[in-house]
Amino acid sequence: MTGLLDPPPNQPGASPPPNDRLGPLLRTMRERAGLTIEQLSGLTKVSPATIEAIEDDRALGTLPELFYRAHVIEILRALGEDPQPWSPRLALLLGQSRQATPPPAPSPSARRRRLAGLGAAASVLGLLVLWGSLPRSSPPTLTEPPASPIEGPVTVEVISREFTTVEYAADGGPAAQLYLREGERAHLIARRRLRVTLLRPSAVDVIYRGEKVDLSAERGSVARLEFPRR
Repeated sequence: MTGLLDPPPNQPGASPPPNDRLGPLLRTMRERAGLTIEQLSGLTKVSPATIEAIEDDRALGTLPELFYRAHVIEILRALGEDPQPWSPRLALLLGQSRQATPPPAPSPSARRRRLAGLGAAASVLGLLVLWGSLPRSSPPTLTEPPASPIEGPVTVEVISREFTTVEYAADGGPAAQLYLREGERAHLIARRRLRVTLLRPSAVDVIYRGEKVDLSAERGSVARLEFPRR
């Protein structure tokens, strides 16, 4: 299928003008393919409201960058486009969105909470100063065993050897998808528990606590891993 971002004639390898809007281009491609938003949603599992927001260029202000990129790639694949040539356009759009989006102004309630927090901190500081001025005797020797150390966050690195999809969920939250090209790395982090689904285990290496995870025992085309490892 010929993409709308193909280089114009006599300009091989040229990129589309930077002011082209991605949302209307995707809408035009969908309409040329004869698909409604609902039909495209059925092909991609992206909700109709999200597709409409992406086509109206409203999604960048409401969706996290990770989900925006994943949804656009799913839409491109459903429309018969190779997502890889679109990566520079996505990177440019995400960079422009970060620069154009000002930090949100604090609401009155947020300001009140901040003042209340400062007042509480001042009270605690005053109590600590008062406590430090009181005479104290030497503490008794404790014979109880030391408490076990608190485990740090769960960190997993996925290194792709070819284009593949990785799905992960942190601390029981909703699952998210990553699309990795050859040579790309993804660092997945959770506070306590991380679940990782590899749609093509043979296409990636998984590093946990500095060591490569043995995936030979994972049978079938999908590997489901849970960290910390049991």
